[in-house]
Amino acid sequence: TTAATALTATTHPIVAAYTAGSANFAGSTSTTLTQTVNTASTSTVLTGASTSNYGSSQTYTATVSSSVSGTQSGTVTFTASNGYGTVCTAVALSSGTATCTEAALPANATAYTLTATFSPTNANFAGSSGTATLTVSKNTPTAALTSSTGGASYYGQSTTFTDTLTPPGTGTTTGTVTFSDGVTPICSAVALTAGVATCTTTALSVASHTVTATYSGDGNFTAGTAGTLTQLVSTQSPTLTLTSSANPDSLPAQPTLTATLTTTGTPTTQPSGTITFFDGGTAVCTEVAVSSD
Repeated sequence: TTAATALTATTHPIVAAYTAGSANFAGSTSTTLTQTVNTASTSTVLTGASTSNYGSSQTYTATVSSSVSGTQSGTVTFTASNGYGTVCTAVALSSGTATCTEAALPANATAYTLTATFSPTNANFAGSSGTATLTVSKNTPTAALTSSTGGASYYGQSTTFTDTLTPPGTGTTTGTVTFSDGVTPICSAVALTAGVATCTTTALSVASHTVTATYSGDGNFTAGTAGTLTQLVSTQSPTLTLTSSANPDSLPAQPTLTATLTTTGTPTTQPSGTITFFDGGTAVCTEVAVSSD
């Protein structure tokens, strides 16, 4: 009886050969014994965070072990359920562990099942897998609302409001932004492009306006207020130009005097009121109504 040298995991044809120790016996050989050595089982344990927000980086560690001594070598592939598929492919095992860092799993009301599958390269060990669960919630982007005129403009001046939604991690915000003056929409459901939405208006009246951007949200980012600013709109002073129908004129002089008011920008209403014409300090035409004709 003897203990066999450590056999590898496979089938081995074993033969015993007898060498006689005296002249009274002849040597002999046994029939072949097929010795089967099974692969050693392994265990894979997956650890990491159980909750995360979309775009936030998380690292998961797969630890491979066995009750049988020896070095486990091979790779670990990490996958996620809910139709996502592979997260990290064939990560080499090092000192019994392999790690995978992810930040791309979409927000989902259903928790993901993460699976780490060990594929051995040492034929003496069997493969194994381990699982963990991860719930990915929507994240909240950082919002910045700005005014092209720095928060101050005159009536009729074109002002562009820009809302920039920046994710706290990876990803790009999609969806729409509505810009409002108080509760009154200025620009509705403006689509985000690369996380930016703009609204241009000339319609703000002379007053202090609270401009608010409201984000619709999308599959990965939460809806909500996306910035507020104060826009102060002041009166504008139109340019007054005076012309005469005949200059110089002959007696008896009765030229037609025309006063023209020219505004800047594109105000939604034109100047109204009256104009009085003076000859020196004497009024010659009093309170003539301004007409757009």
